Amino acid sequence: TILSSMPKQTNRQLKFILLTERKPISVIAVRTSLIYLVFGTLWVLFSDMAVQALVSDIRLQNIISIAKGFAYVFLSAALIFFLISTAFRKLSDSEQIIKEGKNDLKAMAYYDHLTGLSNRRKLIERFPDYLNEAAKDTAKAILFIDVDNIKLINDTMGHVFGDELIVRIAERLHSFVSLPDELYRLGGDEFVVLARFGEIPQITAKCDQILRLFDSPFAIDKNLIHSTVSVGIALYPIHSGDPNELLKYADIAMYQAKQNGKNRVCLFNADMMSPIDERMRIGERLHDALLNLELEVFFQPQICVATRKIASYEALIRWNNPTLGNVPPDKFIAVAEETHLIVPIGEWVLEQACRFLVRMHGLGYGELSISVNVSIIQLLQENFTATVLRILAETGLKPKFLELEITESVMMESYTLI
Repeated sequence: TILSSMPKQTNRQLKFILLTERKPISVIAVRTSLIYLVFGTLWVLFSDMAVQALVSDIRLQNIISIAKGFAYVFLSAALIFFLISTAFRKLSDSEQIIKEGKNDLKAMAYYDHLTGLSNRRKLIERFPDYLNEAAKDTAKAILFIDVDNIKLINDTMGHVFGDELIVRIAERLHSFVSLPDELYRLGGDEFVVLARFGEIPQITAKCDQILRLFDSPFAIDKNLIHSTVSVGIALYPIHSGDPNELLKYADIAMYQAKQNGKNRVCLFNADMMSPIDERMRIGERLHDALLNLELEVFFQPQICVATRKIASYEALIRWNNPTLGNVPPDKFIAVAEETHLIVPIGEWVLEQACRFLVRMHGLGYGELSISVNVSIIQLLQENFTATVLRILAETGLKPKFLELEITESVMMESYTLI
């Protein structure tokens, strides 16, 4: 798995080394011995034959044999040196490749591949030491930074565009965060800053400066993107002494900042836990609400003032859960959008509304129309238009009697393109 995630060249080199270096020393020894044996045998045979054929004087043959022996020693030593140095140079090259590969593995393990910032793994390992570091007259804070509306940008402009925006945002944050503070990217559109401060107003002022980093737009592909962030703060050791809890509390505070309108800072307090727990309970039970027939559509009449007659209807969804009771739409719709359950739920509401109006037309009220709320999440689905046309065809309702009402969340999630 690790090799498959490395650059191809390094991958191939490491695979070769791992397959061939199991017994490198023994391979070198055997190869060197064989070459030495062949060289020595050939030298002895051919040199003796040459001396006997060319020199008849026994005394001179003995002198030449002594010289030949010294020559053999020097030549064999040179040959052995060449063979061994070549072999160990290859081993050294292999060790360098392995070292470089280890550096690549370390980079992939501790640094974000998109922005180059330290990643979640490095944060988790660094967190305990950071909290335990003694710093005179300073306290510590965890700033959880989340980019507002990044999903909308990804869905409308594409993920390549969204990645480029994340890189630009990381650059602005990196230019602002300086030692002893530390910046990390957790993934997606989430960043964390480990910060030091003397008094709480100092850390909130620092967060306000982070918000102001995004006052000017980002120029990407001839588009000016106005992007903002929401920041949550958790304090050590005021809120907790546990790193995991501190990160969770900072995340909750960030979520509260988004709930308060985004592009703002929020300091964690214990009261924030209650709505988070409530949203979790809603999310757990909402998954089966449609299957268990817990959802119901009410049709609110719209009265024409001039005729004092019903002119149209508005479809309103309601949820009655056996455990939670009647859950207000302003609570479960937001959860449905976050979990994308709004897509099947919205499709079901649209079908129910169309069938209801067809029945009303069958009763003789042929001029009535109906409006159905549509979430931004539904609008961003590639098959949204096809889904609406299919439901109209299946129910037999003419399109002119259906109004799709865009919810306020579209305006809240909007951003500027110039």
